[in-house]
Amino acid sequence: MPGSLNYNNIFANTATYELWNDNPHGSADVNAENNWWGTAVESEIQAKIYDWFDDATKGIVDYSPFATAIRTDAPISPPTGLTATAGTDSITLSWSANPESDLAGYKVYWDTDSGHPYANMVDVGNVTSYTIPGLTPGTYYVTVTAYDINYDPANDDPDTIVNENQTNGNESWFAIEQEVYGSLPDIDVQPPSWDYGSVNVGSTSDKSFTVQNTGTATLNVSGTTLVGTDAGQFAILSGGGAFSLAPGTSRTVTVRFAPTSAGAKSATLRFTSDDPDENLKDVPLSGTGVETCPATAALEGTPQQEAKLGVLYAFRDKVLANTPMGQRYITLFYKHAVKGVWLMVRHPDLRARTRALLERYLPTLQAILAGRPATMTHADLAAIKALLQAFAAKASPQLQADLKAMQEELQQGAVLEQLGIRIQARRLTPRR
Repeated sequence: MPGSLNYNNIFANTATYELWNDNPHGSADVNAENNWWGTAVESEIQAKIYDWFDDATKGIVDYSPFATAIRTDAPISPPTGLTATAGTDSITLSWSANPESDLAGYKVYWDTDSGHPYANMVDVGNVTSYTIPGLTPGTYYVTVTAYDINYDPANDDPDTIVNENQTNGNESWFAIEQEVYGSLPDIDVQPPSWDYGSVNVGSTSDKSFTVQNTGTATLNVSGTTLVGTDAGQFAILSGGGAFSLAPGTSRTVTVRFAPTSAGAKSATLRFTSDDPDENLKDVPLSGTGVETCPATAALEGTPQQEAKLGVLYAFRDKVLANTPMGQRYITLFYKHAVKGVWLMVRHPDLRARTRALLERYLPTLQAILAGRPATMTHADLAAIKALLQAFAAKASPQLQADLKAMQEELQQGAVLEQLGIRIQARRLTPRR
């Protein structure tokens, strides 16, 4: 280190020691006389210096005589105790007052990247706090300098990269820079994705998502939408649309998966907001539609099974789906599909009777699909009614109620009429 260091103000640095003598023992003493060390107490000055008295392998620092007050003939010192607090669109700075008697004022500097030179500066005068207004959300780096009575803005040459007032000692070096995060909204959604698993075609599964603002400014969500190939298989039940969340608050958004066909489905729940780094917050959704079909269970293992099922599915999609009552029957069929399959597994006689009835009426369904006249007898209706009664005897109360309603509608004949099925009149046998 240099052999002499005199007439300075040496204090308020961030290191443990203000002066460290790394010269070896036996070298010339470092002349550090006539400096102000931030204190006039000699033991405190000694504690600020690292030399032979701390490590016998080092040289000695000669610090006496020392100044007993801050020197005004030395460059003005940087402000200390700088703090910075972000507001909604501002940053408030405060700092400790400089001890120099020739202090004239302070200058506040800020930029969006760290280190000097700083893009923005304002002379705030002889105050120890200042609020920078009109800031857009983001990260800022702020600092402050002090200047003395000899400071002259004209001394700073705009054509140079240095600040001449700093080099001539009339403006201090920068206080320790503070990094400040301006008030920002921050969207978070939990869970971040969701797989609904397997859901029966015609059935539904609901999931609630929590949208939270983990930022420090109001979060404004301008839209909540479902996008993707299978977006139509999902629906936002509640909590969607546009909304605002104050910092720390949350909102529940419930989304339903309602597959209308078998197979894997996927979509994205999308939130559009003013979060600066997540303008679009996407939540992947997935699920699989499955057809737990009593007809499939009943016909499993029979000859030409696929062809038979093809007739049943075509009847569902091309005939039943085209009438309000038929649509209701499709909904009821899949609503109770799992229970229907379970009953046939537990009661093989129900499965055998269902199989026999389906195979019995396949020609009738084929005739309807081909546009040909289709007829049924009262015995046919009685067989259907008996099968429904057999299921109802072992069913849950809800399934029993739905099966009873179906029996009554079949008895009235409106269903068959909508489907184009004519009931043959009973033959009268003459008495002998």
